Amino acid sequence: MEIYVYLDYETHPASRAMGTFYVIELKDDAGNIYSNVLRGNKLYNCMNELYKDVNMGFGMPTTIIDVYEDD
Repeated sequence: MEIYVYLDYETHPASRAMGTFYVIELKDDAGNIYSNVLRGNKLYNCMNELYKDVNMGFGMPTTIIDVYEDD
């Protein structure tokens, strides 16, 4: 499964300078939105933390192929 992730670096306390972000949306390669995979409003400190949560949420290894940033 290939996942597209939309990130938000602007909503407080997320900050591009600090490398922290929120996940706005997860979609698969077929365009299905997965709103129940991640805990809402979790502030992430790194992409590895996000990868771990996505894999746990799906219960299997996934591949995040594109990351989109909200500006």
